[in-house]
Amino acid sequence: MFLINQNLATSFPLFTKELKADCRPLSWHNNGVVFKNYNMKNDMKMSFAALFVVGSLLVSCSTPAEKVDNAEEASRQAKKELRIAKEEYEKEMKEYRKTSEEKIAANELKIAEFKARISTQKATAKADYEKKVEELNQKNSDVKMRLDTFKFESKTKWETFKSELNQDLEALGQAINDFMGKDEKKK
Repeated sequence: MFLINQNLATSFPLFTKELKADCRPLSWHNNGVVFKNYNMKNDMKMSFAALFVVGSLLVSCSTPAEKVDNAEEASRQAKKELRIAKEEYEKEMKEYRKTSEEKIAANELKIAEFKARISTQKATAKADYEKKVEELNQKNSDVKMRLDTFKFESKTKWETFKSELNQDLEALGQAINDFMGKDEKKK
């Protein structure tokens, strides 16, 4: 509802004609008439929509300097996260290399002990043992070379490499233990 006074009606005759065409008088008040607008809900919806659009534009508008600052901050944050991830990877890689090298060294020690025992074996078994020891030594060297030459390309490749190397180390350790166990049983 709004109040139209006569001065406004004489100043803006088109406004009052349009208003009067859509409205009906509710009551007379001092020097004017109170009209009820049947389209008031639509007018309110349009007002709120316009207010929302203007408010959104004002809030979302940022200067190019602010955009640059936001981009620089995002870049710094990304670099920081990358640096942290790289440090974690390097730490994990060092720990894994250390434990793998310890397993390889233990395998080399077992192979060296077995080589020392071969010299006391019979001549017929000596050739077979030396051949088997060389095979085990070669496998151990291959695993060590794979560990030394691995270069990080992606997290997926790293996980795959670790899994395969662990399987190879376990299989090699088991083969060495089985071979040494067979030798001890023959004695």
